[in-house]
Amino acid sequence: MDNSLFVQFVTDSTVAREGFTASYEFLDLKEACGGTYYRESGVIKSPGFPERYPHNAHCIWILKGKLHRQISLNVTTFNLEEHNNCRYDYLEI
Repeated sequence: MDNSLFVQFVTDSTVAREGFTASYEFLDLKEACGGTYYRESGVIKSPGFPERYPHNAHCIWILKGKLHRQISLNVTTFNLEEHNNCRYDYLEI
């Protein structure tokens, strides 16, 4: 069995901002919208970053690591549409 980290990016049809970038690495213990990653480290980002992300995007990234390893995710940029309950655009980890 392996460890997985599920990351989802969703936007609505109204406000668009610059979006986000995040780096990840698997600790010892595609520019496309989403994908499954097996590499030890890399960068995922919203489509088009650093330009504004597209409306109605729904991106899912799956980061898969080896058994007995943890996954560290460091969100380095975060600029999404603001709403009290993150109702419209959000990054779910």
